[in-house]
Amino acid sequence: MQAGDIIVASVLSKQTLGLFLKVLYLDGDSPRFVADISIKALCPAANLPSSLDKKNGRDLIYGDTVRAEVLEIHPDAEKIICTMKASSREGDISPMPPEGQLRLGLIRQEEFPEPL
Repeated sequence: MQAGDIIVASVLSKQTLGLFLKVLYLDGDSPRFVADISIKALCPAANLPSSLDKKNGRDLIYGDTVRAEVLEIHPDAEKIICTMKASSREGDISPMPPEGQLRLGLIRQEEFPEPL
């Protein structure tokens, strides 16, 4: 895993600091499921999208599945920092990503990665 990789994760908890996530899937140069390994990540509050689901007025909760981009990895501290803001990716600030690019944030079951 490296900065810029995309992860699919489950929300473990929401704190003032941000969201704590359990990484389920790595979608980088070597995509793979890692749900059986205890990999945790933090998405700081500043890196959360301002509105996750405007239609339903819904916020992220325990058990939700999200897609995020890895910003930093600190192996010594066993810490991964990620973002769900599309604006961190090549300056894109539109709500929908360009074709071929994955949407960050809350995802639905039909958006889950295909099994390998």
